[in-house]
Amino acid sequence: MSRITDPEWRALEDRILAWNERIRSRELELRRLDERLRELEQQLGVLKRRLAAGTGVMASMTEPGED
Repeated sequence: MSRITDPEWRALEDRILAWNERIRSRELELRRLDERLRELEQQLGVLKRRLAAGTGVMASMTEPGED
């Protein structure tokens, strides 16, 4: 019997192909999550710089004249 006509071999190939597709899908999800994490880290850096400069939300919570 050749591997082309062997049903067990074909089933094994099908499982390997499905497994490979799941791995590729998860790798893509991880890349997207990694990109989002980098975006959030950049935004956090911007917020930290604004707060350090005294222009962030924390610094502008009180209106002028309310002190």
